[in-house]
Amino acid sequence: MKKTYLTISLSLYLLVSWGQDTQKADFLGTNMLQLPALTLNLNYTHEFNPYITSLAEIGYAFNYMKGLDLAGEVLTAHCKCGNDGYDIDRITGDYLKLGAYFNLRKSFQKSHYFRAGAFIVNSYVKEEGRLTYDGSGEVDIPLKHKLYLPGIAVSLGYEAALLSKLKTGVDFQASFPGKKYEDLYGYRNYIPGIGYLDNVKKWFPMLLWNVKYLL
Repeated sequence: MKKTYLTISLSLYLLVSWGQDTQKADFLGTNMLQLPALTLNLNYTHEFNPYITSLAEIGYAFNYMKGLDLAGEVLTAHCKCGNDGYDIDRITGDYLKLGAYFNLRKSFQKSHYFRAGAFIVNSYVKEEGRLTYDGSGEVDIPLKHKLYLPGIAVSLGYEAALLSKLKTGVDFQASFPGKKYEDLYGYRNYIPGIGYLDNVKKWFPMLLWNVKYLL
């Protein structure tokens, strides 16, 4: 399954990347809203025609439990109450996201436009914590595991030029990991590159604010 998702991811990225260049437009950027959540990322985008922008992004979460997810607090509740008998101390992981934005513009000269995105996300999550309660009552059992969690994501957003070589974009992303995410401890989960899930949701929402520089 892991090789299948990685192959599809690479194929999708190459498909939207190959084409006839009409104007140089390669950017390096980062999602600013994930920095307070202790998740660093770097993305590369290439605009090979006005309508399609390919994207490749890598990221790493140092420890989500110690950070502050400002966007996540708005999109879904971060309850300080119990997590189905689990006390989670550390969530780390990395991810690779590949895909494309479809831009609603007719030429490169239009610097402010709406866009939609479609991506495949390959994420690794490492959780450390303790089981504090089970069917027999209170317990104290240390737990640790690492999972590979692939998924798909779609987004809607708006991009605008700030300076001659600087652009910014704001996107709302909805992610849908495979059912294996149910193997995470508890029912309040964070997956790097995919987002935070509260127990009342069936999909992972994320708010992205990307700032990128023209190479």
